[in-house]
Amino acid sequence: MDDTRRYLLIWRYNPSSATSCLHSLTGLTVTIDDLYREAGPRSQLTELLENCKAADPSARPSSLSILEIARNHVAGHKNIIASLHNLLGLGSGSYLLSSLVTIASVLDEHTAFGDETRLRRQRILKRLKLLCEDGAEELFFKHSKSLHLSVLLNHQDKLKQLLGNGQNAGANEKWQNSGWTPLHLAIQEDRQDMVALLVEHGANSGITDKYMRRPDYYKERRP
Repeated sequence: MDDTRRYLLIWRYNPSSATSCLHSLTGLTVTIDDLYREAGPRSQLTELLENCKAADPSARPSSLSILEIARNHVAGHKNIIASLHNLLGLGSGSYLLSSLVTIASVLDEHTAFGDETRLRRQRILKRLKLLCEDGAEELFFKHSKSLHLSVLLNHQDKLKQLLGNGQNAGANEKWQNSGWTPLHLAIQEDRQDMVALLVEHGANSGITDKYMRRPDYYKERRP
């Protein structure tokens, strides 16, 4: 995992650690004062800084939105936030959705499902929920085509939408590392409504993962 992705994983979840990680990234060691001085007191940046001071936390811009706007004001410094933009700014849905997808990719484990895997998953899902609170949930519903992530985020409406749009074949799609299908995940998370929905749309209950385990195997592995 590279430094940029590691920084994303702890961003907002542990601000003090995130700050330390930020200063270790090449091209991201410029101070806020430097960014402001180079950008100049343009109206958009001034408005952004004022919005960050809003008494109501829900009225403040998200951390990723701040970076997206700030990047436009530091174009003269190509290295500043360049690696972050390359990671998050090339897809649809802006930084928020791209960061959600990037962090979610860690959920596809290389190790078998068990107590440690479950704990790691819970921690990653906490980070994803913070991004959803920042505004990523609306973008996820609009742009994402991931049945797997719909299950893990407990987003049944999105799962119904995707399956209703003819993505039945995706019900048996395996994650690359673990071989888990959406049905594997739904059973691991004990989401019976989603299990029924997936089976109704063609999910194969006999399909095996990387460890040659069928989805039903995980019924006995739930806490």
